[in-house]
Amino acid sequence: MPASLKGELQPTVYRFRLGGFEVATVLDAKAIRESLHPQYGANASVDEVHALARANNIDTQRFEHPNIPTLVNTGKQLVLFDTGNGTLPREYEQLSKRLPPGQTAERLAAAGYKPEDIDVVVITHGHPDHIGGLVEGGKPVFRTPAMYSVQPSLISGNAASTCEKHASSIVSYS
Repeated sequence: MPASLKGELQPTVYRFRLGGFEVATVLDAKAIRESLHPQYGANASVDEVHALARANNIDTQRFEHPNIPTLVNTGKQLVLFDTGNGTLPREYEQLSKRLPPGQTAERLAAAGYKPEDIDVVVITHGHPDHIGGLVEGGKPVFRTPAMYSVQPSLISGNAASTCEKHASSIVSYS
């Protein structure tokens, strides 16, 4: 009986140096989508989306959508860009079928970091796969950091109120 091909392995944490910084990309979670269109490129035709995908070696029928928060160690501070899905899929039924559970905190631990080690959290935008790891069970995951957001109003609801109580600051960097 022939053995099935498994595909390439994906690291859950990939660490590298960038100048004087150390950067770690963290595979928080990955969703497999059955097709690109209309979820991606809804403002274009199916043919246009597929042509662009093929030109960039992207499978049009099976798309892997990874969530990859990034930790930058400046030598003085640990700066986390985005927090992944977190527990949103477990805590909110409406997200349970759309998002896989996040694993940023667990994977940071495997890389040698605890949530309380993080000095700054930067939220690039307010999608669930970027802010979902801010709060777990109504409590902040990252207790001490300064928080920065493109637009603080994008961090809404329970995440905002909980984080405002515990973060040094939530500041817009726009």
